[in-house]
Amino acid sequence: FILLTGKLVVTAPDGTPLTYLSPITTVGEMGVITGQPRTANVIADGQVSVFEISKIKFEVLIKKYPDIGFSIYRNVIHTLSGRLDTTNKQLVTSQHELEQVRSGADPALEASANLDS
Repeated sequence: FILLTGKLVVTAPDGTPLTYLSPITTVGEMGVITGQPRTANVIADGQVSVFEISKIKFEVLIKKYPDIGFSIYRNVIHTLSGRLDTTNKQLVTSQHELEQVRSGADPALEASANLDS
């Protein structure tokens, strides 16, 4: 899918919100390319409009128009790379917070102290 208008919420399988998506964002690109099942759920946050292309139509499109296929794959790699970078940064932040909790420090107090200095 390509989100054209509106906002989507990406949630973990347990329903925990992970992120919000704004137009023009792709959703489900990994499934179309790899055929693997989704790793998260996507829920509309109000009215949305999306463009949908099936796996079969996608494969026909890229076979018929290899230049378009190349551009699509390049954009998907760019998107997934950005998401991986964001996830890595979140993981580092969570790891630092966990280390502070284990050492007895309060991350909220330290963040507040850093703002005051």
